[in-house]
Amino acid sequence: MASSKAEILQASRERDRHKRQISRLLGCFIVVAIIGSFLLLVNLYFLRVTRVEIIGQTSADQLTVKQFVDSQLTGRHIGLIPKSSIFFVSKGILIKNITKRFPGLAKVTITWPDLNTLAITVTDRESKVLWCIDGKEDKKCYYLEPAGTAYQEAPNFSDSLYIELHSKLPLQKIGDKVIDPKALIRSTAFLNFVKSALSLWPTPNLRLLKVDVYSQKDFVAILIKPSDPAWQGRVLFNTDQSANTIITNYHSALKNDKFRTDWQAGGGRLDYLDLRFPGKVFYRFK
Repeated sequence: MASSKAEILQASRERDRHKRQISRLLGCFIVVAIIGSFLLLVNLYFLRVTRVEIIGQTSADQLTVKQFVDSQLTGRHIGLIPKSSIFFVSKGILIKNITKRFPGLAKVTITWPDLNTLAITVTDRESKVLWCIDGKEDKKCYYLEPAGTAYQEAPNFSDSLYIELHSKLPLQKIGDKVIDPKALIRSTAFLNFVKSALSLWPTPNLRLLKVDVYSQKDFVAILIKPSDPAWQGRVLFNTDQSANTIITNYHSALKNDKFRTDWQAGGGRLDYLDLRFPGKVFYRFK
């Protein structure tokens, strides 16, 4: 009787072990089936990003931006999952990588016009100031952001849309801060006024050529007269004073009767107009 009981217990254990083995095999099969189905799904071609559109006017070449995005979507995660799978394209990460690669972009937005298309809208920083390094033969300019950082190389412009701040100090690398933000704000506010009020001068058709930066606070604006290549005048100013103070002194000087009389006597050949000293304006003719 005892022997029969032992045999029954042994048979019961065998059945339980067999059931557990079947359960394990079934569980493994289900896991493999799920993973296999998942991998099959994410590898389906019609569930991948196959087209990238770059929208918006930008100083960064659109083709270069597209090529960078394509590179971000090329390859596989852990050798199995395509980076272009619509399930694994992270808009947040992609936007972060694009703005890091192209710091001249102020805003990047991503939308999905259809299942396989990624539409990337880019907007440039509204920079109207260039930081230029004067070389022996040519100059190299960079877009300047309000924080005083040179963030992207700029082409040489033939017009006067941009204010050019010129320095002889080399730029170590893009992304470096080259000027104090307060000095930049004050100088550009004054220079924008100079550009918008060139008619204040006793002679017509003057143009702001460039601005030499001699220190973080001392600036020399160079005015020229395209119709008279020999004419060149300098406006010296210092950003220790507020932009409003500099503008007020500048405006008062140009409207001053004595300045206009001296202008006529000097044949309009201005050497410099010096606004660096609080409450005082100095000028000299050649």
